[in-house]
Amino acid sequence: MPEVVFSYSPYWLIIIVLLAAGLSYGYYLRTNTFSKTQRWLLASLRFLVLVLLGFLALQPHFNSESYREEKPILVFLEDQSASISAVEDSSKRISRQGKMSSLQASLTEKFNVRTFNFGANLSDTSVDVQETNLGLALKDLSGRFYQENVAALILSSDGIINRGSKLATLSEKALAPIYTLALGDSSSRLDLALTKVLYNKALLKGRSQNISVNFKAENYAGKDLDIKLLNSKNEVLAERRFRVNSDNWFEKVVFKIEGEKVGLQLYRIAIDALSEEENTINNQKSFSIDVLDAKERIGIFAPNTHPDIAALTRALSKDENYEIKLLQDENANLDSIDLIIAMQSSKALFNRIYNSTKALWLIASPNDDFSDWNFWPEIKSFRVEAEETFVEINPNFSLFPIYQSETNLWTNLPPLDGFYGHIEGPKGFSTLFFKNIANISTSTPALTLGEEKGRRMAISLGLGYWRWRIYAYKQMGDFESFDGLIQKIAKYLLSQAKNEGLQIEVPRENFANTPINWRASFIDASGNLVNDSELRLKLLSEKGEEYNYVFQKRLKDYALNTKGLAEGKYHYRANLSREDKEYQEEGDLIIELNRLELQNLKAEPALLRTIAQSSGGKFYHQNEIALLSEDLSNLEAVTLNYPLLNTSSIFSTWQLFFVALGLLGLEWLLRKLWGKI
Repeated sequence: MPEVVFSYSPYWLIIIVLLAAGLSYGYYLRTNTFSKTQRWLLASLRFLVLVLLGFLALQPHFNSESYREEKPILVFLEDQSASISAVEDSSKRISRQGKMSSLQASLTEKFNVRTFNFGANLSDTSVDVQETNLGLALKDLSGRFYQENVAALILSSDGIINRGSKLATLSEKALAPIYTLALGDSSSRLDLALTKVLYNKALLKGRSQNISVNFKAENYAGKDLDIKLLNSKNEVLAERRFRVNSDNWFEKVVFKIEGEKVGLQLYRIAIDALSEEENTINNQKSFSIDVLDAKERIGIFAPNTHPDIAALTRALSKDENYEIKLLQDENANLDSIDLIIAMQSSKALFNRIYNSTKALWLIASPNDDFSDWNFWPEIKSFRVEAEETFVEINPNFSLFPIYQSETNLWTNLPPLDGFYGHIEGPKGFSTLFFKNIANISTSTPALTLGEEKGRRMAISLGLGYWRWRIYAYKQMGDFESFDGLIQKIAKYLLSQAKNEGLQIEVPRENFANTPINWRASFIDASGNLVNDSELRLKLLSEKGEEYNYVFQKRLKDYALNTKGLAEGKYHYRANLSREDKEYQEEGDLIIELNRLELQNLKAEPALLRTIAQSSGGKFYHQNEIALLSEDLSNLEAVTLNYPLLNTSSIFSTWQLFFVALGLLGLEWLLRKLWGKI
């Protein structure tokens, strides 16, 4: 039943009634203008009009309760990776998708059907996506449908996962029972494939390194295969022949590479393809090695043992370009160090390393002495107390590229042992991670980078990066994401601003037909970062193809996004003219093919079966769509009814207003009829 509710206290009705009675009595009943009967009738009409107007002035409205019906949700998730399209022709794909569309349409009466595609992430809608990250897709879906009435998730995939979570964590991310539909081809066919190529990305000139190659052969027993190491000119540097002695055969070979010429060198491992082999993409792998004149030296100062030391050391040591030294003596010689990383530094150590003009990464804890941090006045008066610090990545960070797949990884990092309270970052610095309090964004930096007095610095407010490294391993199955982030920070810091001149920065690892983010900066004679001149870039491929670009100007530096470059080695030259001077920076760029999806085309229905069983769902082969439709139609799911409070204003109906208007009209008509108007 609807109830009447007033915007003001209903006790005002008593005053309104008394006031209306008094006015009506005084206007009609105290005079002898009309007969007694006429006076009472007119007074009653006037009384009702005044009461109704007063009633409306209290803004009454009706409250009523209704119910909103919410159907259970069915989520359809389809794999769009290249490993499926490589074995499924277009006619079969169209037929399968038509059946799935009919299935979804037949369920709309009982369910709220939602459809999604995935590849590297949940937003991939095109086919032939070059990565498959099912764990990330399930995690995103769990966030989108948090605490909603999801009856089931229907996953169509070939079960080939090459990024993100392993099987053990997939069922943990399920928001409902998962019904899996196995796609692809799980049959065994003739295939020669490189499974892993292990190498260091940097090599000192005059030295050598071993390249470890794992490869396999399926259904090729009793035959020979040749595996080769080639340079960028397709010249064979080394070759080995193996006799395959089983249908499921694995082997490992080691090649040696000499660091003869400084710069980026492109190599290729290749197994000779067979005419009857369907997938030859996984027969080769290109990679590049940066041959260096000398290593860059990184010194890590730490007065006490801490797990962050091991995390940073292991991450940085993955890059052969770096030589890591662990230092506990605050008086250690700094001349041979290019980058200083100082954890929990004392006042004396801070002053020494700060005055050295070396590139710095200061990893601070609440127990540090900040009295001499004159470059950041706010922290000197900061009330320093310890607090667990959760962080969020800055989507607008631009000092070096952070790719979308990495951004997704850094969304739920474990907390740092950080600082309590709020503080703005140093002027001119760019923050990579902000402090986050109870899912509320703040402008307090947790990790910020910038330039100060001609040298680059990074400042971390908190310890606990070792937890991030473990988190990255749990999410991705390896340490590469965390190690890559630390290496990017080190590379930025070691790329010191010059006294004057042009500096170009480009990612070391780049893939064909994938955007490449370039960054450039120019320092004038006064040591200021400026971008008042046009900066041009010329790319020249080994085939003689030439590409020309113009950098975009940002706040103080330059940025460029190049797309559509094919596999190969390129030489780049950047030119800038300013005040009758010419500035030039050049180098080499290697672009590789992303063959991740085509390394393995054999479907993994066993994985899909396990996911279905562990989540409480059911497994189906791709020819069992009709059975899937029947089971989903008979799925027991609860339709929820949510109570809704509906409020409607009495003003919106105008009934009472017209009643009052009618009573006034009747009063006027009677007075006129009785000859008193």
